[in-house]
Amino acid sequence: MAHPFVQGGTYRNRRGEYQVIELEGDRMVIRYADGTIQENSADLQARIWQNMQVEQRVQPTDKPHQTERSRAIAREHDFAGLHDSDFKRGVGGTSWRSRGSLGGALAERLAAVTQREFQSFAIYRRAEIHLAESAHTNQAEGTHKAKFFLELDPRQALYGFYVEKSDKPMDDSWQWLTFVAALQDVGLQRQIEAAMRRLDLHWRMFGDWAAEPHTLVTAEAGDLVWQVVDEDVSTRISWPEFIANLETMEDDEWCSLYLCAALDKEEAIAQGAKLVEEVVEVYRALLPLYDASTDGD
Repeated sequence: MAHPFVQGGTYRNRRGEYQVIELEGDRMVIRYADGTIQENSADLQARIWQNMQVEQRVQPTDKPHQTERSRAIAREHDFAGLHDSDFKRGVGGTSWRSRGSLGGALAERLAAVTQREFQSFAIYRRAEIHLAESAHTNQAEGTHKAKFFLELDPRQALYGFYVEKSDKPMDDSWQWLTFVAALQDVGLQRQIEAAMRRLDLHWRMFGDWAAEPHTLVTAEAGDLVWQVVDEDVSTRISWPEFIANLETMEDDEWCSLYLCAALDKEEAIAQGAKLVEEVVEVYRALLPLYDASTDGD
């Protein structure tokens, strides 16, 4: 796509103002006001720039609509808390995923604190809901997108950020590509790492959605720690090494990647309706990652 950039020009993305110091084809090198230098895709930055221009134009008329929508959602849901019977692999006999229950409560609260439109989606036959700003209408479309999630299993609730890599060639609709590119931003890495420490978050990587997680990545003492589940050996890795592991996955390898918190079943039940605030706090902390991953859409 055509981009608006010229070498020496000053522009802005979600992180802040920057100057283009090198520009060649789709490759651009930018310098932020704090002196940080970063290499980027010009096409990706152009989409972010254009999205921000659109947001500035529609913001005055959107906010009243968002407030009305948030109030409407608030009237629609009635969530008092989870029950022991909700914690299982299937969804038979449960209602927590609906927009009239926890799904709707999370969307309403996230919309209220961000002044943006979020909707929840119950995933077919899975004890899982997704929340996204753009209204993907079915699970197949949602697969391409970065989103927030909450899922229950027999032991715990998991919630946070979720993005998927296809095992087939991916076009620009797959936000995995935008996500991996966004992780190159050192400022974003610092925000993520701070959230990981403050809220006890970790990365979970699945080779297949039905399998047990094969990798956990945590933040410890200035590094990330990569651990294969069911193995005693763990490896300290840097952010560039973590990103390189994502970039070098085989084209025919599927990956479901979560950055999430875990809450034991008993504690999640004890939270009652306050669980909504607990979960949305994590969503808010990961909003910079969500925004960076979805800006190319």
